[in-house]
Amino acid sequence: MGVLILLKQVAVKTAPTVFHAKYESLVVSRALLDELIEVMNQEGKTSRLCLHPNIDDKVHQSIIVSSNKVENKIHYHPNKPETIYPLLGQASLDIYDSDKNKLDAIQIMPFSPLVISIPKSTLHNLNISTSVFVFLEISEGPFTKYSTVYV
Repeated sequence: MGVLILLKQVAVKTAPTVFHAKYESLVVSRALLDELIEVMNQEGKTSRLCLHPNIDDKVHQSIIVSSNKVENKIHYHPNKPETIYPLLGQASLDIYDSDKNKLDAIQIMPFSPLVISIPKSTLHNLNISTSVFVFLEISEGPFTKYSTVYV
């Protein structure tokens, strides 16, 4: 893997593909985003830059980088909604009923739609159609092993 100069300057690596900001204020440049994309490509799984420096923060903001080569399982968040802002690439946000029948497929790309709010307990997944899909995810913290339930 190449040298992650910017990521090392602004974030702490907390897992192979997860980084937490060192500071409360952080500017995410295209060069920083390219390093996250490199991590995703090298590791073969979704990478994440948590903009909240403390894992116990009440609001979690994360830049998430994924691709059409990474499986995104159907899941829900029983106790919190989530909001996503698409930044790069294309995907479909698929919504399901309790029997995993697809109810809706919302096509998403940067600026179309601008923001998607997913209510708590909504079964969903991202079906990514491009080699890179980047979005900002905002949700309630702190994250626990019970925050996301895969079905």
